[in-house]
Amino acid sequence: MHKKIYYSFRKNSLKNPIYLIFFVTNSCNARCNHCFYSNQLNINQKDILTLEQINDFSKQLGKIVWLAISGGEPFLRNDLEKIYELFCDNNKIEDLNLPTNGVLTDVIYEKAKYMLNSRKIKNFNIVLSLDGTKEIHNQIRGIDCFENVFKTYEKLIELKKDHSNLLIKVNTTLSNNNIHVIPDLIKYVHEKMPGIDFHNFEIMRGNPKNPSYLPPTTEQLEEIKPLIFKTWEHYAFFGKKDLKSKIAINAKKFLFNSYIKTLKEKRQLFPCYAGKVHAVLDYNGDIFLCELGPKIGNIKEQSFKEVWNSENANIERKKIMNKECYCTHSCFQNTNVSFNQKLWPKLFFGD
Repeated sequence: MHKKIYYSFRKNSLKNPIYLIFFVTNSCNARCNHCFYSNQLNINQKDILTLEQINDFSKQLGKIVWLAISGGEPFLRNDLEKIYELFCDNNKIEDLNLPTNGVLTDVIYEKAKYMLNSRKIKNFNIVLSLDGTKEIHNQIRGIDCFENVFKTYEKLIELKKDHSNLLIKVNTTLSNNNIHVIPDLIKYVHEKMPGIDFHNFEIMRGNPKNPSYLPPTTEQLEEIKPLIFKTWEHYAFFGKKDLKSKIAINAKKFLFNSYIKTLKEKRQLFPCYAGKVHAVLDYNGDIFLCELGPKIGNIKEQSFKEVWNSENANIERKKIMNKECYCTHSCFQNTNVSFNQKLWPKLFFGD
């Protein structure tokens, strides 16, 4: 928490981002109907960044506090462990967020074990995607993988015995196709996966593979909200029920309410720090201020500094500052709230 307080006063003077979202691969072994990244999956594999290119990029960044690895399915990248080590050594990362569909149980276990033993950071988060009861989850994911998620959970729990910094979380993407089974899913996770540290819920965003998939209505979100809030109160966000976890859960509640308001009013409710605090690196070297916006350059063609300070980047920053966009993207919104001193009373005392 002290890091967020510290950087909240420096956000406007940062020369480089301190929060990086990195799509390490566009390969995926699922076919998720709600995926906003589906038009990038399993194409142009020759364009994927090499370990050497990632290392060169990493050395240009300086300190990275938060690294969110994404994909595709991150664990399909053979050198995932080496990428982790690069960012630990070059950028002294403190918090890693690593999502997975949980399909490759043994691969996930072995890679996670290697990374946990190789470098120790403050918070090593592995987030298992679980979008409904068995039939609904498999329907959404496009493959039969519900049981794999549970098997992966059981294997990862073994690692928690020796690694107190390992946090195992579940993430559920809310859509019009699973909102009706959320109560049953919450019950299942609570009973069958008692060792998880948190059960998160994200609202579907972007343009999905299947256009019939939509975010839940604001009425549906209001209806399910009390149960989601009660679920969050059951868990300790950072592994133990302390002030830091309480603040994090207050932030989650505040943001959920703000997402509903954003969807209703279709506007940016508070300043966004994409392009100041955050950066996004795609598998092929493309750089974005926000993954929902246009690319501003490519690190294969220019240095990161040149891309980050380019005219394209400044044009997009102005659009964000002028509130020409709005979203419910939690990676950005969590920081937008915690870096905004005006909102701190809501985080400490509740909304």
